[in-house]
Amino acid sequence: MNDMQGRLDSMIDVAAALVMALAGGWSMLMLFPDLGLAATGGAALLVFAMTHAVMRLVGRPLVLGRVKPHPIAPLPFDEEAWAGDARDEAAPPPVIPAEDEPLVLDDILAEMAPSSRVVRLFAPEEVPTAGELKERIDRHLEGPEERIERPTPVELPDASERLAAAMGRARMERD
Repeated sequence: MNDMQGRLDSMIDVAAALVMALAGGWSMLMLFPDLGLAATGGAALLVFAMTHAVMRLVGRPLVLGRVKPHPIAPLPFDEEAWAGDARDEAAPPPVIPAEDEPLVLDDILAEMAPSSRVVRLFAPEEVPTAGELKERIDRHLEGPEERIERPTPVELPDASERLAAAMGRARMERD
């Protein structure tokens, strides 16, 4: 695996250096077209050599000192104590007997001061009665066709004769 990794790394280094050399050669050819192909090829070869050397130096792992692995002793583990703790955590909490008091739902926003910053979205004054709700539901179930009044189409006058006359005048003026 290590030998294969080393080969792959060196192929990637060569490919990166080759791309850099092609870019450098193309740039030299475009910037200095009078140099010729030999000088451009030499510059590309120089860029390839420098890039490949830098890639090999950067890719090498830095070895400061070998660290010898020490054996790790297993931690003591008490399975029975762990199972007992898990059982205690999974047990439901004890039920506290409730007093026989009725549940009172108190609306704390029933009385608001006029300078209050609380916005009331559904005020009790705006709640429709049962009859109004039934009327709204019936209107909705009737369908959109009955609720929308369709405007009568406006008939436009026939302007073909006026258009033909205007075209005739334009032809007469052109000739």
